[in-house]
Amino acid sequence: MASPLQNAVQFFKDFGLFDVVLPFLLVFALVFAILEKTRILGTEKGDIPKRNLNTLVAFVIGMLTIATNKVVNAINVALPNIILVIVTFVAFLLMIGVFFKTEELNFREQHKAFFYGFLVLSLIILALVI
Repeated sequence: MASPLQNAVQFFKDFGLFDVVLPFLLVFALVFAILEKTRILGTEKGDIPKRNLNTLVAFVIGMLTIATNKVVNAINVALPNIILVIVTFVAFLLMIGVFFKTEELNFREQHKAFFYGFLVLSLIILALVI
């Protein structure tokens, strides 16, 4: 017997939430944030990024992404593994944080070799997941 929550998840799956809406929102948000941060499309009065243009470009890229089934499948396959890696790293950092006081650990400066080893390891795992 299916629970109401299972029925709701199945409804959303049938509706296309996981194959259309969520990948679109993810790509739109990431592209919009990158365009806002880099100001690659220019700025308006002063230092304000061109939000209308950034929104339009992010929308088009998001729509083109969901129109390509292979890209959506790649996102749906890779993201759970990437999230697992992120959760593992956060748990590791929480475990390190338990043994240090606030502002006591400057991980990058005090443990340079370990920091860069951790960075290389995370990039290798990310490449293997993708």
